Amino acid sequence: MPGHYKSDFFLITGFLGSGKTTFLKYILNTIGEKYRIAIIQNEFAPTGVDGKELKDTGIKFHLEEINNGSVFCVCQLGTFGSVMEKLLERYNPEMIFLEASGLADPVNIIELLQFGILQQKLNLRHIYAIADASNFFRSANMPERYRHQLMIADTIILNKTDRCKEGVEKFENEIRQLNPF
Repeated sequence: MPGHYKSDFFLITGFLGSGKTTFLKYILNTIGEKYRIAIIQNEFAPTGVDGKELKDTGIKFHLEEINNGSVFCVCQLGTFGSVMEKLLERYNPEMIFLEASGLADPVNIIELLQFGILQQKLNLRHIYAIADASNFFRSANMPERYRHQLMIADTIILNKTDRCKEGVEKFENEIRQLNPF
């Protein structure tokens, strides 16, 4: 019966331009025909641009956009909860992917998934962080929220390593200090 199981929930984080949308396109092209998939795109900007890129894959999925701030901010908690509850009720997805804003600080992901009925309806399955090797060392003081994205990830995908001038080993060592797992 629809609605009597938990949807698998996947979080995708990564700083601006790291490749989150490209990763989602890969997921859609790989498993999009096998599952009822919903994607939530979150942007700080008033409008999102990545949704069209995902729609161009031709794969059927449901897209929700939450703009004007991070869903991890208390100011968006109600919006996120309402969107998720309606999504679960109307679409009943097997998998939900949240593409977080590049500026998001996702340390309170568990708290976010406790909203309303979400606790009974969602299974936090995996957290991915996309790390852009070509821009990783540009800032000596990496923003704390980006550190958090790497620290809570189950899997960190090293992207754009072909553009990394400093060498991948240095990059990997820095990440392992943040997340040894």
